[in-house]
Amino acid sequence: SDPNDPCNPNAGGNPDGDCDGDGVSNGDELNPPNGGDPTDPTDPCDLNVEDITLDPSQDWIDGDCDGDGIPNGPDGTDDEDGDGLPNFLDVNNSNTVENDLEIFNAVTPNGDGDNDVFTIRNIEMFPDNQVRIYNRWGVLVYETQGYGQNGNYFRGISNGRVTIQKNKLLPVGTYYYVVDYVINGVTKNKAGYLYIQR
Repeated sequence: SDPNDPCNPNAGGNPDGDCDGDGVSNGDELNPPNGGDPTDPTDPCDLNVEDITLDPSQDWIDGDCDGDGIPNGPDGTDDEDGDGLPNFLDVNNSNTVENDLEIFNAVTPNGDGDNDVFTIRNIEMFPDNQVRIYNRWGVLVYETQGYGQNGNYFRGISNGRVTIQKNKLLPVGTYYYVVDYVINGVTKNKAGYLYIQR
């Protein structure tokens, strides 16, 4: 990439600008003022909500970070149901349903009984399935066959084998899931973003 590009974080970028339009300055994405992990200043859906200090761009407002068919909206940081997740990441307000499979992409593994596991409603009807979860760098952090069978659920803990330590609590942030399942002899898959909030 162009070393003179103000949105190239490797070139120092423009710390006061907002290359991805998510309302968090480039500098605050790379060095979060409220703690937490650094986020990608070029990915509009990778941000720490508490670090939003700028007005999000129209592209971000019109975007759909959680894939629920509802735009992020101008009030994306609001939390209507009070679950600690902003509306733009809380697909529990409007869920994705396909072939009777309903995927909730928010996980809050804090023991309160609400979204403590990665919920895929009706997955038990399709026992021939595989679930994989990757971090934002594409590293596989969780993989299992027969998700939803015999208490087999993702609880925000890695079962990775190589780069990520097994049984390690994964940090808050955005992950990517791939769900493969067989319905009437045909393999289907769904993929999307998953957000861990503790």
